[in-house]
Amino acid sequence: MLEAGCGIGAQTVILAKNSPGARITSVDISEDSLKRAQEKVRQEGITNVTFRQGGYVARYRSAMKASMRGWR
Repeated sequence: MLEAGCGIGAQTVILAKNSPGARITSVDISEDSLKRAQEKVRQEGITNVTFRQGGYVARYRSAMKASMRGWR
């Protein structure tokens, strides 16, 4: 499961607890937010989340455009 724009991890914790069998990759552009999210997940004892830093919109813009061809 991809969580784009995870921020400080509030929703990450909810997603992980509600989907214990899922592997979640949480992405955010802010290193500070990711550190807070990682700490929150660690404090909750959650082990099914991986964090990545990066901007997801620019990276996937061309893929999104391609998938939207023909939609109006």
